[in-house]
Amino acid sequence: MGSSGGRSLEEARTPEVAPQPRSCLRSYASGPLRHLEIQPGRPAGHFRADIERRSSPVHRFRLRQPDAPRVIHKAPLGEGITARTSPLPGPGLAVHLAGDITAERLNLLQEADDICTAEIQAAGAHETLWQTFAVLLPVKSVAVMGDARTYENACALRIVESLDGMTADWGDLDHQLLRRISNRIINEVRGINRVVLDISSKPPATIEWE
Repeated sequence: MGSSGGRSLEEARTPEVAPQPRSCLRSYASGPLRHLEIQPGRPAGHFRADIERRSSPVHRFRLRQPDAPRVIHKAPLGEGITARTSPLPGPGLAVHLAGDITAERLNLLQEADDICTAEIQAAGAHETLWQTFAVLLPVKSVAVMGDARTYENACALRIVESLDGMTADWGDLDHQLLRRISNRIINEVRGINRVVLDISSKPPATIEWE
């Protein structure tokens, strides 16, 4: 018999099988993270080609769940990354700007967030926390600073404890530590005159505000 479409009879009878996507495990077959347990069925999507071009283990965290870097303490990344009080990978600073995003408001938030992070790490409290950050609220309030009244921005502190980020509770920090954070932000960040503490648990409130 003749061939069908240029194919032999045996080939024509053999059903075509669509190529199966490679497991994400292949991307981790070698390198610094080869000892990790990766779920074989997790789709890599369009990240696969990018990952295979890169050798840094930091780029490979983009396929991991938010809690993964907390347990990958043997990876050669250093204490400053694996023990940081924010997710890796995670949102940028602008997501903590509730309201309009401007350069002026971003600078205020960065100063307040730096103070919050520095004080918590200096006290060693970050060891038990999942995430800490400051949120600049789209709210202004009246305050008295020195002999003058001010009408400036309000800042919220989000400090949470969690095991995996799926559920969380607000961190019950020492009151003197919270006092130092609040006093420093109000006294050092010109443009913020009020600091509040977010004591909402997840659920229902998410960790992030936006």
